[in-house]
Amino acid sequence: MKLFIMKAIFVLTVALVAIATASNIPAAASPSRTLEDDLQDFFDLLPVDKLTDLVVRYFTTDKEFQEAFAYLQGAEFAAVWDQFFALKEVKDVLNYLEEGGLAVYDLLNEVADFLGLNHVKPKGVKSLRAGGLSGFVDDALALLPLEELKALYEEKLKTSPEFKALFDKLFSSDFQKLVDFYQNSKEAQAMVQKLRDHGVDVDKFFELVAGFFGFGFSKHQFHFQSTCYSTSPNSVQSTMKAIFVLTALVAVATASSIPAAAPPSRTLEDDLQDFLNLLPVDKLTDLVVRYFTTDKEFQEAFAYLQGAEFAAVWNQFFALKEVKDVLNYLEEAGLAVYDLLNQVADFLGLNHVTPKGVKSLRAGGLSGFVDDALALLPLKELKALYEEKLKTSPEFKALFDKLFSSDFQKLVDFYQNSKEAQAMVQKLRDHGVDVDKFFELVAGFFGFGF
Repeated sequence: MKLFIMKAIFVLTVALVAIATASNIPAAASPSRTLEDDLQDFFDLLPVDKLTDLVVRYFTTDKEFQEAFAYLQGAEFAAVWDQFFALKEVKDVLNYLEEGGLAVYDLLNEVADFLGLNHVKPKGVKSLRAGGLSGFVDDALALLPLEELKALYEEKLKTSPEFKALFDKLFSSDFQKLVDFYQNSKEAQAMVQKLRDHGVDVDKFFELVAGFFGFGFSKHQFHFQSTCYSTSPNSVQSTMKAIFVLTALVAVATASSIPAAAPPSRTLEDDLQDFLNLLPVDKLTDLVVRYFTTDKEFQEAFAYLQGAEFAAVWNQFFALKEVKDVLNYLEEAGLAVYDLLNQVADFLGLNHVTPKGVKSLRAGGLSGFVDDALALLPLKELKALYEEKLKTSPEFKALFDKLFSSDFQKLVDFYQNSKEAQAMVQKLRDHGVDVDKFFELVAGFFGFGF
Protein backbone atom coordinates (compact mmCIF):
# COMPACT_ATOMS: atom_id res chain seq x y z
CA MET A 1 0.00 0.00 0.00
CA LYS A 2 2.78 2.46 0.91
CA LEU A 3 4.55 1.62 -2.33
CA PHE A 4 1.46 2.58 -4.35
CA ILE A 5 0.93 5.76 -2.34
CA MET A 6 4.51 6.90 -2.86
CA LYS A 7 4.27 6.05 -6.56
CA ALA A 8 1.08 8.13 -6.79
CA ILE A 9 2.70 11.08 -4.98
CA PHE A 10 5.81 10.89 -7.14
CA VAL A 11 4.06 10.56 -10.51
CA LEU A 12 1.43 13.18 -9.70
CA THR A 13 4.02 15.68 -8.46
CA VAL A 14 6.24 15.30 -11.51
CA ALA A 15 3.29 15.38 -13.93
CA LEU A 16 1.88 18.57 -12.40
CA VAL A 17 5.27 20.29 -12.32
CA ALA A 18 5.91 19.32 -15.95
CA ILE A 19 2.48 20.53 -17.14
CA ALA A 20 2.73 23.79 -15.19
CA THR A 21 6.22 24.42 -16.55
CA ALA A 22 5.28 23.71 -20.17
CA SER A 23 2.32 26.08 -19.96
CA ASN A 24 4.54 28.98 -18.90
CA ILE A 25 7.28 28.73 -21.55
CA PRO A 26 6.73 30.47 -24.87
CA ALA A 27 8.08 27.97 -27.37
CA ALA A 28 9.58 28.74 -30.76
CA ALA A 29 7.68 27.26 -33.68
CA SER A 30 9.05 23.80 -34.46
CA PRO A 31 8.47 21.54 -37.46
CA SER A 32 7.21 18.72 -35.25
CA ARG A 33 5.40 18.29 -31.97
CA THR A 34 7.37 18.02 -28.71
CA LEU A 35 6.80 16.82 -25.15
CA GLU A 36 6.03 20.43 -24.28
CA ASP A 37 3.21 20.42 -26.85
CA ASP A 38 1.82 17.22 -25.32
CA LEU A 39 1.83 18.70 -21.82
CA GLN A 40 0.24 21.92 -23.09
CA ASP A 41 -2.67 19.80 -24.38
CA PHE A 42 -3.35 18.69 -20.79
CA PHE A 43 -3.05 22.24 -19.49
CA ASP A 44 -5.57 23.42 -22.09
CA LEU A 45 -8.15 21.03 -20.59
CA LEU A 46 -7.82 22.55 -17.11
CA PRO A 47 -10.29 25.28 -15.99
CA VAL A 48 -7.41 27.46 -14.73
CA ASP A 49 -9.49 30.58 -14.07
CA LYS A 50 -12.07 28.66 -12.03
CA LEU A 51 -9.38 26.81 -10.07
CA THR A 52 -7.58 30.09 -9.35
CA ASP A 53 -10.83 31.68 -8.21
CA LEU A 54 -11.50 28.68 -5.95
CA VAL A 55 -8.06 28.91 -4.33
CA VAL A 56 -8.41 32.65 -3.75
CA ARG A 57 -11.90 32.28 -2.26
CA TYR A 58 -10.80 29.56 0.14
CA PHE A 59 -7.62 31.44 0.96
CA THR A 60 -9.48 34.61 1.90
CA THR A 61 -12.59 33.17 3.57
CA ASP A 62 -11.73 29.78 5.06
CA LYS A 63 -9.79 29.72 8.34
CA GLU A 64 -8.76 26.07 8.03
CA PHE A 65 -7.41 26.65 4.52
CA GLN A 66 -5.44 29.66 5.80
CA GLU A 67 -3.98 27.48 8.55
CA ALA A 68 -2.97 24.93 5.92
CA PHE A 69 -1.15 27.64 3.96
CA ALA A 70 0.61 28.75 7.15
CA TYR A 71 1.71 25.12 7.62
CA LEU A 72 3.27 25.16 4.13
CA GLN A 73 5.34 28.15 5.25
CA GLY A 74 6.48 26.42 8.45
CA ALA A 75 9.49 24.37 9.50
CA GLU A 76 7.81 20.95 9.28
CA PHE A 77 6.85 21.27 5.60
CA ALA A 78 10.22 22.87 4.85
CA ALA A 79 11.85 19.66 6.12
CA VAL A 80 9.58 17.52 3.88
CA TRP A 81 10.43 19.75 0.92
CA ASP A 82 14.19 19.49 1.50
CA GLN A 83 14.07 15.73 2.08
CA PHE A 84 11.93 15.01 -1.00
CA PHE A 85 14.03 17.03 -3.42
CA ALA A 86 17.25 15.62 -1.99
CA LEU A 87 16.27 12.14 -3.23
CA LYS A 88 18.39 10.93 -6.16
CA GLU A 89 15.30 9.46 -7.86
CA VAL A 90 13.55 12.83 -7.78
CA LYS A 91 16.63 14.70 -9.02
CA ASP A 92 17.05 12.22 -11.88
CA VAL A 93 13.55 12.92 -13.18
CA LEU A 94 13.88 16.69 -12.75
CA ASN A 95 17.17 16.63 -14.66
CA TYR A 96 15.49 14.55 -17.37
CA LEU A 97 12.75 17.17 -17.74
CA GLU A 98 15.23 20.05 -17.63
CA GLU A 99 17.35 18.45 -20.35
CA GLY A 100 14.15 18.05 -22.37
CA GLY A 101 13.74 21.83 -22.43
CA LEU A 102 11.32 22.26 -19.49
CA ALA A 103 12.49 24.79 -16.89
CA VAL A 104 11.20 22.77 -13.94
CA TYR A 105 13.82 24.10 -11.54
CA ASP A 106 12.77 27.69 -12.22
CA LEU A 107 9.16 26.76 -11.52
CA LEU A 108 10.01 24.90 -8.31
CA ASN A 109 12.10 27.83 -7.13
CA GLU A 110 9.18 30.18 -7.78
CA VAL A 111 7.15 27.92 -5.49
CA ALA A 112 10.02 27.99 -2.98
CA ASP A 113 10.10 31.80 -2.98
CA PHE A 114 6.30 31.82 -2.76
CA LEU A 115 6.40 29.73 0.43
CA GLY A 116 9.76 30.85 1.86
CA LEU A 117 11.47 27.48 1.25
CA ASN A 118 14.97 26.56 0.13
CA HIS A 119 15.65 26.56 -3.62
CA VAL A 120 15.85 23.14 -5.20
CA LYS A 121 18.96 24.38 -6.96
CA PRO A 122 20.48 27.87 -7.03
CA LYS A 123 18.23 29.46 -9.62
CA GLY A 124 16.18 32.49 -8.69
CA VAL A 125 13.14 34.31 -9.98
CA LYS A 126 12.56 37.93 -10.82
CA SER A 127 12.22 39.90 -7.60
CA LEU A 128 9.52 42.41 -6.81
CA ARG A 129 10.54 45.96 -7.76
CA ALA A 130 10.07 47.82 -4.53
CA GLY A 131 7.47 46.06 -2.40
CA GLY A 132 4.51 47.58 -0.61
CA LEU A 133 1.48 49.19 -2.22
CA SER A 134 3.61 51.63 -4.19
CA GLY A 135 5.68 48.80 -5.67
CA PHE A 136 2.55 46.81 -6.50
CA VAL A 137 0.93 49.74 -8.33
CA ASP A 138 4.15 50.34 -10.31
CA ASP A 139 4.47 46.64 -11.18
CA ALA A 140 0.82 46.36 -12.20
CA LEU A 141 0.93 49.47 -14.39
CA ALA A 142 4.12 48.19 -16.04
CA LEU A 143 2.20 45.09 -17.15
CA LEU A 144 -0.63 47.02 -18.81
CA PRO A 145 -0.48 47.72 -22.58
CA LEU A 146 -1.64 51.32 -22.05
CA GLU A 147 -1.12 52.53 -25.63
CA GLU A 148 -3.07 49.61 -27.08
CA LEU A 149 -5.86 50.08 -24.53
CA LYS A 150 -6.04 53.82 -25.31
CA ALA A 151 -6.18 53.18 -29.07
CA LEU A 152 -8.93 50.59 -28.65
CA TYR A 153 -10.90 52.96 -26.40
CA GLU A 154 -10.82 55.73 -29.01
CA GLU A 155 -11.73 53.28 -31.78
CA LYS A 156 -14.73 51.94 -29.84
CA LEU A 157 -16.06 55.46 -29.21
CA LYS A 158 -16.14 55.96 -33.00
CA THR A 159 -17.36 52.56 -34.16
CA SER A 160 -19.59 51.11 -31.42
CA PRO A 161 -22.90 52.84 -30.58
CA GLU A 162 -23.31 50.61 -27.49
CA PHE A 163 -19.87 51.51 -26.16
CA LYS A 164 -20.39 55.23 -26.79
CA ALA A 165 -23.78 55.05 -25.04
CA LEU A 166 -22.09 53.56 -21.98
CA PHE A 167 -19.63 56.43 -21.72
CA ASP A 168 -22.30 59.02 -22.42
CA LYS A 169 -24.12 57.52 -19.43
CA LEU A 170 -21.00 57.58 -17.25
CA PHE A 171 -20.03 61.14 -18.11
CA SER A 172 -23.56 62.47 -17.71
CA SER A 173 -23.61 61.55 -14.01
CA ASP A 174 -23.72 64.30 -11.39
CA PHE A 175 -20.14 64.19 -10.17
CA GLN A 176 -20.78 66.89 -7.60
CA LYS A 177 -22.68 64.24 -5.65
CA LEU A 178 -19.48 62.16 -5.64
CA VAL A 179 -17.49 65.16 -4.44
CA ASP A 180 -20.02 65.66 -1.64
CA PHE A 181 -19.68 61.98 -0.75
CA TYR A 182 -15.90 62.31 -0.42
CA GLN A 183 -16.04 65.57 1.54
CA ASN A 184 -18.62 64.17 3.96
CA SER A 185 -16.97 60.77 4.46
CA LYS A 186 -14.16 60.68 6.99
CA GLU A 187 -13.61 57.03 6.08
CA ALA A 188 -13.08 57.82 2.38
CA GLN A 189 -10.63 60.61 3.24
CA ALA A 190 -8.77 58.29 5.63
CA MET A 191 -8.54 55.62 2.92
CA VAL A 192 -6.88 58.02 0.47
CA GLN A 193 -4.53 59.23 3.20
CA LYS A 194 -3.50 55.64 3.89
CA LEU A 195 -2.52 55.27 0.23
CA ARG A 196 -0.34 58.38 0.55
CA ASP A 197 1.20 57.12 3.78
CA HIS A 198 2.23 53.94 1.96
CA GLY A 199 3.98 55.90 -0.79
CA VAL A 200 1.33 55.61 -3.50
CA ASP A 201 1.36 58.68 -5.80
CA VAL A 202 -2.41 59.16 -5.81
CA ASP A 203 -2.31 62.30 -7.95
CA LYS A 204 -0.17 60.62 -10.63
CA PHE A 205 -2.49 57.61 -10.73
CA PHE A 206 -5.67 59.66 -11.18
CA GLU A 207 -3.90 61.94 -13.66
CA LEU A 208 -3.17 58.80 -15.71
CA VAL A 209 -6.82 57.64 -15.52
CA ALA A 210 -8.19 61.09 -16.35
CA GLY A 211 -5.81 61.47 -19.29
CA PHE A 212 -6.79 58.03 -20.60
CA PHE A 213 -10.49 58.95 -20.71
CA GLY A 214 -9.84 62.46 -21.99
CA PHE A 215 -11.06 64.72 -19.19
CA GLY A 216 -8.97 67.38 -17.47
CA PHE A 217 -6.77 66.84 -14.48
CA SER A 218 -3.86 69.06 -13.47
CA LYS A 219 -1.51 67.72 -10.82
CA HIS A 220 -0.07 71.14 -10.06
CA GLN A 221 -3.61 72.50 -9.72
CA PHE A 222 -4.99 69.76 -7.51
CA HIS A 223 -3.61 67.76 -4.61
CA PHE A 224 -6.07 65.11 -3.40
CA GLN A 225 -5.55 65.61 0.33
CA SER A 226 -7.53 64.19 3.24
CA THR A 227 -9.20 67.61 3.53
CA CYS A 228 -10.60 69.42 0.49
CA TYR A 229 -10.99 73.00 1.72
CA SER A 230 -8.28 74.50 -0.53
CA THR A 231 -9.06 72.33 -3.53
CA SER A 232 -10.23 73.52 -6.93
CA PRO A 233 -13.86 72.32 -7.40
CA ASN A 234 -13.23 71.42 -11.03
CA SER A 235 -10.20 69.35 -10.13
CA VAL A 236 -12.05 67.54 -7.36
CA GLN A 237 -14.78 66.70 -9.86
CA SER A 238 -12.16 65.42 -12.31
CA THR A 239 -10.72 63.12 -9.67
CA MET A 240 -14.09 61.81 -8.53
CA LYS A 241 -14.96 61.30 -12.21
CA ALA A 242 -11.78 59.23 -12.60
CA ILE A 243 -12.64 57.10 -9.55
CA PHE A 244 -16.24 56.61 -10.69
CA VAL A 245 -15.46 55.72 -14.31
CA LEU A 246 -12.59 53.43 -13.34
CA THR A 247 -14.71 51.61 -10.75
CA ALA A 248 -17.53 51.12 -13.23
CA LEU A 249 -15.21 49.79 -15.92
CA VAL A 250 -13.44 47.34 -13.62
CA ALA A 251 -16.83 45.92 -12.71
CA VAL A 252 -17.96 45.88 -16.33
CA ALA A 253 -14.77 44.31 -17.67
CA THR A 254 -14.91 41.51 -15.15
CA ALA A 255 -18.61 40.98 -15.67
CA SER A 256 -17.93 40.70 -19.40
CA SER A 257 -16.06 37.46 -18.73
CA ILE A 258 -19.30 35.81 -17.57
CA PRO A 259 -20.46 33.43 -20.32
CA ALA A 260 -23.63 34.62 -22.06
CA ALA A 261 -25.85 33.15 -24.73
CA ALA A 262 -24.51 33.85 -28.21
CA PRO A 263 -26.20 37.02 -29.55
CA PRO A 264 -27.03 37.55 -33.24
CA SER A 265 -24.77 40.63 -33.45
CA ARG A 266 -22.00 42.34 -31.50
CA THR A 267 -22.96 43.80 -28.13
CA LEU A 268 -21.47 45.99 -25.41
CA GLU A 269 -20.21 42.80 -23.79
CA ASP A 270 -18.24 42.00 -26.95
CA ASP A 271 -16.68 45.47 -26.89
CA LEU A 272 -15.62 45.08 -23.29
CA GLN A 273 -14.26 41.60 -23.97
CA ASP A 274 -11.96 43.19 -26.56
CA PHE A 275 -10.40 45.26 -23.76
CA LEU A 276 -10.15 42.24 -21.49
CA ASN A 277 -8.34 40.34 -24.25
CA LEU A 278 -5.59 42.98 -24.19
CA LEU A 279 -4.90 42.51 -20.48
CA PRO A 280 -2.16 40.09 -19.31
CA VAL A 281 -4.56 38.48 -16.82
CA ASP A 282 -2.25 35.58 -15.86
CA LYS A 283 0.66 37.93 -15.15
CA LEU A 284 -1.53 40.30 -13.14
CA THR A 285 -2.94 37.38 -11.12
CA ASP A 286 0.57 36.08 -10.48
CA LEU A 287 1.66 39.56 -9.37
CA VAL A 288 -1.23 39.85 -6.89
CA VAL A 289 -0.57 36.38 -5.46
CA ARG A 290 3.18 37.06 -5.09
CA TYR A 291 2.61 40.37 -3.28
CA PHE A 292 -0.18 38.85 -1.20
CA THR A 293 2.01 36.00 0.04
CA THR A 294 5.38 37.75 0.39
CA ASP A 295 4.81 41.46 1.10
CA LYS A 296 3.81 42.45 4.62
CA GLU A 297 2.57 45.91 3.65
CA PHE A 298 0.37 44.46 0.92
CA GLN A 299 -1.06 41.95 3.42
CA GLU A 300 -1.83 44.83 5.80
CA ALA A 301 -3.62 46.64 2.97
CA PHE A 302 -5.76 43.55 2.35
CA ALA A 303 -6.57 43.38 6.08
CA TYR A 304 -7.67 47.03 5.84
CA LEU A 305 -10.10 46.11 3.03
CA GLN A 306 -11.66 43.58 5.40
CA GLY A 307 -12.03 46.13 8.20
CA ALA A 308 -14.78 48.47 9.41
CA GLU A 309 -13.39 51.65 7.83
CA PHE A 310 -13.39 50.32 4.27
CA ALA A 311 -16.77 48.65 4.89
CA ALA A 312 -18.17 52.11 5.62
CA VAL A 313 -16.69 53.51 2.38
CA TRP A 314 -18.15 50.56 0.45
CA ASN A 315 -21.64 51.06 1.94
CA GLN A 316 -21.59 54.83 1.39
CA PHE A 317 -20.37 54.61 -2.21
CA PHE A 318 -22.90 52.03 -3.35
CA ALA A 319 -25.73 53.85 -1.58
CA LEU A 320 -25.30 56.83 -3.95
CA LYS A 321 -28.16 57.19 -6.45
CA GLU A 322 -25.72 58.06 -9.23
CA VAL A 323 -23.81 54.82 -8.68
CA LYS A 324 -26.99 52.74 -8.53
CA ASP A 325 -28.24 54.31 -11.77
CA VAL A 326 -25.12 53.24 -13.65
CA LEU A 327 -25.17 49.73 -12.14
CA ASN A 328 -28.83 49.33 -13.13
CA TYR A 329 -28.00 50.55 -16.64
CA LEU A 330 -25.26 47.94 -16.95
CA GLU A 331 -27.44 45.19 -15.49
CA GLU A 332 -30.23 46.00 -17.98
CA ALA A 333 -27.62 45.82 -20.77
CA GLY A 334 -27.02 42.18 -19.82
CA LEU A 335 -23.91 42.53 -17.64
CA ALA A 336 -24.19 40.79 -14.27
CA VAL A 337 -22.41 43.56 -12.35
CA TYR A 338 -24.34 42.94 -9.14
CA ASP A 339 -23.25 39.31 -9.10
CA LEU A 340 -19.65 40.43 -9.54
CA LEU A 341 -19.84 43.08 -6.82
CA ASN A 342 -21.37 40.59 -4.44
CA GLN A 343 -18.56 38.15 -5.17
CA VAL A 344 -16.16 40.93 -4.14
CA ALA A 345 -18.33 41.55 -1.07
CA ASP A 346 -18.16 37.90 -0.04
CA PHE A 347 -14.44 37.89 -0.81
CA LEU A 348 -13.85 40.77 1.65
CA GLY A 349 -16.68 40.14 4.12
CA LEU A 350 -18.69 43.21 3.09
CA ASN A 351 -22.41 43.84 2.69
CA HIS A 352 -24.01 42.83 -0.60
CA VAL A 353 -24.83 45.69 -2.94
CA THR A 354 -28.14 44.00 -3.78
CA PRO A 355 -29.66 40.88 -2.25
CA LYS A 356 -28.08 38.64 -4.86
CA GLY A 357 -25.64 35.99 -3.71
CA VAL A 358 -22.93 33.85 -5.18
CA LYS A 359 -22.40 30.15 -5.04
CA SER A 360 -21.13 29.24 -1.60
CA LEU A 361 -18.24 26.96 -0.84
CA ARG A 362 -19.39 23.37 -0.52
CA ALA A 363 -18.12 22.47 2.89
CA GLY A 364 -15.09 24.59 3.72
CA GLY A 365 -11.75 23.43 5.04
CA LEU A 366 -9.21 21.29 3.23
CA SER A 367 -11.71 18.53 2.61
CA GLY A 368 -14.17 20.96 1.01
CA PHE A 369 -11.42 22.51 -1.09
CA VAL A 370 -10.29 19.11 -2.42
CA ASP A 371 -13.90 18.19 -3.27
CA ASP A 372 -14.50 21.54 -4.98
CA ALA A 373 -11.25 21.35 -6.94
CA LEU A 374 -11.88 17.78 -8.11
CA ALA A 375 -15.41 18.75 -9.17
CA LEU A 376 -13.90 21.34 -11.53
CA LEU A 377 -11.53 18.93 -13.27
CA PRO A 378 -12.61 17.24 -16.54
CA LEU A 379 -11.30 13.85 -15.35
CA LYS A 380 -12.72 11.77 -18.22
CA GLU A 381 -11.23 14.08 -20.83
CA LEU A 382 -7.87 14.14 -19.03
CA LYS A 383 -7.85 10.34 -18.77
CA ALA A 384 -8.71 9.93 -22.46
CA LEU A 385 -5.98 12.38 -23.47
CA TYR A 386 -3.45 10.59 -21.25
CA GLU A 387 -4.21 7.21 -22.87
CA GLU A 388 -4.11 8.74 -26.35
CA LYS A 389 -0.71 10.37 -25.70
CA LEU A 390 0.77 7.08 -24.49
CA LYS A 391 -0.18 5.55 -27.85
CA THR A 392 0.64 8.41 -30.21
CA SER A 393 3.51 10.42 -28.68
CA PRO A 394 6.94 8.78 -28.26
CA GLU A 395 8.16 11.74 -26.16
CA PHE A 396 5.23 11.49 -23.78
CA LYS A 397 5.58 7.72 -23.44
CA ALA A 398 9.31 8.11 -22.76
CA LEU A 399 8.53 10.49 -19.89
CA PHE A 400 6.19 8.03 -18.18
CA ASP A 401 8.53 5.10 -18.86
CA LYS A 402 11.12 7.17 -16.99
CA LEU A 403 8.72 7.84 -14.11
CA PHE A 404 7.55 4.24 -13.74
CA SER A 405 11.09 2.86 -13.90
CA SER A 406 12.10 4.74 -10.75
CA ASP A 407 12.93 2.84 -7.59
CA PHE A 408 9.78 3.52 -5.59
CA GLN A 409 11.13 1.59 -2.60
CA LYS A 410 13.45 4.56 -2.04
CA LEU A 411 10.38 6.78 -1.81
CA VAL A 412 8.80 4.40 0.69
CA ASP A 413 11.99 4.54 2.74
CA PHE A 414 11.86 8.32 2.60
CA TYR A 415 8.30 8.34 3.94
CA GLN A 416 9.01 5.77 6.67
CA ASN A 417 12.12 7.62 7.85
CA SER A 418 10.63 11.12 7.75
CA LYS A 419 8.58 12.07 10.80
CA GLU A 420 7.67 15.33 9.07
CA ALA A 421 6.23 13.56 6.00
CA GLN A 422 4.18 11.24 8.21
CA ALA A 423 2.95 14.21 10.24
CA MET A 424 1.92 16.01 7.05
CA VAL A 425 -0.22 13.09 5.87
CA GLN A 426 -1.74 12.77 9.34
CA LYS A 427 -2.66 16.48 9.27
CA LEU A 428 -4.57 15.88 6.04
CA ARG A 429 -6.47 13.03 7.72
CA ASP A 430 -7.16 15.16 10.80
CA HIS A 431 -8.73 17.81 8.55
CA GLY A 432 -11.10 15.30 6.99
CA VAL A 433 -9.27 14.73 3.69
CA ASP A 434 -9.83 11.17 2.43
CA VAL A 435 -6.17 10.52 1.59
CA ASP A 436 -6.72 6.90 0.51
CA LYS A 437 -9.55 7.84 -1.85
CA PHE A 438 -7.46 10.61 -3.39
CA PHE A 439 -4.44 8.41 -4.05
CA GLU A 440 -6.72 5.63 -5.31
CA LEU A 441 -8.04 8.15 -7.84
CA VAL A 442 -4.49 9.11 -8.88
CA ALA A 443 -3.34 5.50 -9.11
CA GLY A 444 -6.37 4.54 -11.18
CA PHE A 445 -5.77 7.48 -13.51
CA PHE A 446 -2.21 6.42 -14.27
CA GLY A 447 -3.11 2.74 -14.46
CA PHE A 448 -1.29 1.12 -11.56
CA GLY A 449 -2.82 -0.89 -8.72
CA PHE A 450 -3.88 0.54 -5.35
